[in-house]
Amino acid sequence: MSELALGLDLGGTKIRAGLIDQKGQLVIANTYPTDISNGREGIMNSIISAIAPLLTRARREGKLLMGIGISAAGVINVRSGTVIDATDSLPQWRGTRLGYLLEEEFGLHVCTDNDVNCALLGEQWLGGAKDYRDVVMLTLGTGLGGAMSSGGELVHGAGFLAGHWGRMEVPHPYRPQHWVTLESLLSGTGLRETLLFQLPAQEHDNYPDGISIIQAYANRDPKVIVAVEDFFKLLAKTIANIRWTVDPELVLLGGGMINSRDYWWDLLARHLKECSVMTPIRPAILGNDAGMYGAARMVFNHFESIKHQQD
Repeated sequence: MSELALGLDLGGTKIRAGLIDQKGQLVIANTYPTDISNGREGIMNSIISAIAPLLTRARREGKLLMGIGISAAGVINVRSGTVIDATDSLPQWRGTRLGYLLEEEFGLHVCTDNDVNCALLGEQWLGGAKDYRDVVMLTLGTGLGGAMSSGGELVHGAGFLAGHWGRMEVPHPYRPQHWVTLESLLSGTGLRETLLFQLPAQEHDNYPDGISIIQAYANRDPKVIVAVEDFFKLLAKTIANIRWTVDPELVLLGGGMINSRDYWWDLLARHLKECSVMTPIRPAILGNDAGMYGAARMVFNHFESIKHQQD
């Protein structure tokens, strides 16, 4: 009987869920909306609604579904499956006993982890970090996500905080005596916020998000050049600092901003050279499906570990 895992990536606006076999072949995947209007109850109902039809599909086709893997933003206790901390995009989500509730609902083993950890696991399995064992991954999107592996194993830390570089506090570049989280500067949102410090209020609507600013930079808009170059100088400095503390053999960059890399990759490379960073830097290649694949891989890893212990 063919063995499958169900991988699910939970986001604040949508859920991506699919059935994946042990070779990483996708059998079927669907995208569902996330109902955040009703807080925890709405989010749980959305997850259950995304899982149920895939279970029906697996059973109808005579497939053995080994378990469910969940990728979710925030700080996740991977042993208990509990959400320790959550972002504002998932209201009332903190404290949710996610693993327990889903095991009770479906009677299957459930693995849970942070979304960037799952994305890194997926990329090491099938994507841009394949065959690398000591890897750092940074995701540049609405916020700054991070994850790392050592010896081929994800590093979670004693309190499951490892890799959350975006939560580090750094001096604000335009507000003396103020400290802010790194992700408030080093993200699509942060790029826009730092640019707005340099522009009159009547021009703010011309740059609604980070992607629009990168596009303006590609068109050599003089109003954004300094902000964009400072942004990638900060990213290079961050990678350099991580290199000195973690010493990875590869740094992988993902998240929504990676789709515009043709406009800024050479700029980042120049700043990395100035920082004497020789570690290879690569773009993630699984896109929005990385978390889903990594969530499925967690399930296979769990049962492979049990089998190894029994042997």
